[in-house]
Amino acid sequence: MTEINRLLFPVGHGGFAAEAIDNNYLSVIDCGSDVCPTRVSMYIDALKNHGFNSVNRLFITHFDNDHVNCIKELINKFKAKNVKEVVIPFIPDEMRYVYNTYTKGAYMELLDLFEENDIKPNKVEEETFRPNPQYNIWEWNVKCLLTEQDWEKLRNEFISKSLDINNKDSNYLDNNRKVINSCFVSAFGKGGPNSKGLIVLSQKCKGVVTNKSLITQGCPKPLPATYTGCLYTGDARLKKNTRAESFVKNNLHEQKMLLTQIPHHGSNNNSNKEFVNFFDSEYYYYCDNTDKRLRKNEQLYNKLRNSGQLLDVRDCCMDLIWNQIVLK
Repeated sequence: MTEINRLLFPVGHGGFAAEAIDNNYLSVIDCGSDVCPTRVSMYIDALKNHGFNSVNRLFITHFDNDHVNCIKELINKFKAKNVKEVVIPFIPDEMRYVYNTYTKGAYMELLDLFEENDIKPNKVEEETFRPNPQYNIWEWNVKCLLTEQDWEKLRNEFISKSLDINNKDSNYLDNNRKVINSCFVSAFGKGGPNSKGLIVLSQKCKGVVTNKSLITQGCPKPLPATYTGCLYTGDARLKKNTRAESFVKNNLHEQKMLLTQIPHHGSNNNSNKEFVNFFDSEYYYYCDNTDKRLRKNEQLYNKLRNSGQLLDVRDCCMDLIWNQIVLK
């Protein structure tokens, strides 16, 4: 038998999740927090102490600071040579300096970190990316929601403002920060390009038989053994997003998802009460308990609470969610 352990860490406003195949293979999805970076450190140490020596695959859904500000620590603690593969959304080279300004330096800091440590990230463009399945039992499918049309729209915004997108002078970029940010908002909406980052679908391979499945949120809950899929959404804007819906429909091997992350910490700009109609799942989870967001999106949360489908991953009560799946 093979055991899959899926860990959703309570790091507050941020993102950090891990999936382990027995004690032999470890995938990490995002690694950061705005409010509890020390909590992230604690969980990185816990993975190390559990016996993991390598991060076999690191997925970065987007480059907001709260999702990436602990990646340097992750790489240092596991040692760079033990970080085998990094998967990131594709950003055109011509946009790297203005995009870095938009992310307040997080983008180039990560690229420099990878280069310093001889890590060559897989940059996922518009098409679906399918990393090789592990041991023919488990797979991850990745979709980048950014399109060439999005970048063309941004190029036109910069042209209209007479901005030199290839200028890498820090003074020039800092002086034009407000204009750069306004161009990103005009092209992508308030959520910017990070609302169209990577979404990651994790599930067993076709034909693999599940023996049992359970989840803990306070106490163990038996789950339908046939459901294993989890959709990690980062800050993706998934309100009636037909491209994301088609990606799930075309790649999910089961009748429905087991777990779906409510994107952008519950923001109503990224999900609403119709969200569950597009992404049918046994359970849904969110990574923040910001009262303002919950109030604005209360129809979705009330619906999920009433149906018993809502799982809270909150820093305030340290409710780590552990999902164990046993394969025959």
